[in-house]
Amino acid sequence: MRTHTAAEVANLEDGEKVVLGGWVDSVREHKDIKFLILRDRTGTCQITAKKGEVDDSIFSSVSTLIKESVVLVDGIVKRSEKTVRGAEVLPKKIEILSVSEKILPLDQNVESNLDTRLQWRFLDFRNPKT
Repeated sequence: MRTHTAAEVANLEDGEKVVLGGWVDSVREHKDIKFLILRDRTGTCQITAKKGEVDDSIFSSVSTLIKESVVLVDGIVKRSEKTVRGAEVLPKKIEILSVSEKILPLDQNVESNLDTRLQWRFLDFRNPKT
């Protein structure tokens, strides 16, 4: 299913085809551009969907993605100095493999008490601070 990991994207050539799999770390929207941060065991990768450059169904589906859902992204690598890792992926297809619950018991932006963190330890370890 997957051809590359998120960490490998930074070392790939412009225009190379990739299939990435992982969890939805975050989704940001800025007018006609939507950013999906995909996380796997090696790190994160930015998926950029620009209106007019990607299929309308892909552009609208990015907004509906729920944090921690599992997705498979088929796309093309684009080198860019504006991104943190030096490359991003332009999606040609996004397949949702598993949908997360809408409300997670832990969130990276909210402080949780120790009992909650211990009960949901596998989610707590996804936080970079932990």
